[in-house]
Amino acid sequence: MPPAWAGAHASTTAPLDATWYRGFGSDELARLVSEGTSANLDLAAATARVRQALARAASAGAALRPQVSLGGVVNHYAGRSGNSSANETDWSALLSASYEFDFWGLNRARARSASSIAQATVADRTAVLLTTQGSIASTYFALLALRERTAVAHEDVDTARALLAVIEARHAAGAASLGEVASQRAVVASLEAGMAELSAQETTALGTLAVLTGHDPEGFSVAARDLTGLTEPAVEAGLPSDLLLRRPDVLAAEAQLKSAHADVDAARAAYLPTLSLTA
Repeated sequence: MPPAWAGAHASTTAPLDATWYRGFGSDELARLVSEGTSANLDLAAATARVRQALARAASAGAALRPQVSLGGVVNHYAGRSGNSSANETDWSALLSASYEFDFWGLNRARARSASSIAQATVADRTAVLLTTQGSIASTYFALLALRERTAVAHEDVDTARALLAVIEARHAAGAASLGEVASQRAVVASLEAGMAELSAQETTALGTLAVLTGHDPEGFSVAARDLTGLTEPAVEAGLPSDLLLRRPDVLAAEAQLKSAHADVDAARAAYLPTLSLTA
């Protein structure tokens, strides 16, 4: 075997930076991504589901601790008989406590299941966040690319129109045939049709970017006109094998599997008797 592979490069093992989009050197892109992550309704719903799952996990874990309740009752009595009256106020309080011995691990299994579901929900939110950021960045790049293509299309149309004027002048002087004029007119019409299609695609991309960032398409604008103002982040060759351990969808699947195992343990423990102490 050779001592080393030709062209081998060390791959990075560092996790993805949460602000990876700043590596393109665009303040406008960073602002749009920030606005999109704060105004995106899908991400807001995912955040709410995380809070819900964490609350359920805390509620499931409460079963492992003693349950204490305190109640109070106040009754006031008043009456009149003849020329005399009387009143009385009675107070009463009740303090109760109970504790269930978790011999078979039923409550612990339920707590593990709820905790794993919370971990899966957090991973799902991370997936939504990365998807939202990636969609905003890719739509932004597509918009700038369409603007560059539109600018090139404008130049092509101007060039074709100038050439058409030359051919028409030659035809007027008898140096060009009518077929050459018609052919060049067809080229101009084709380029103009392509430019109109690019303009429609640019409008669609701009509206999509507005929706992704939580804005109304009306009045929304992007200042950048091309891709020349962006810097290319350094990307090392190869993918680390531990990338699978950092993928949020894989983490969510693992957490759901742990929750399912805990549910099985809880279902088995539910067949066994329970013992509770009350006072």
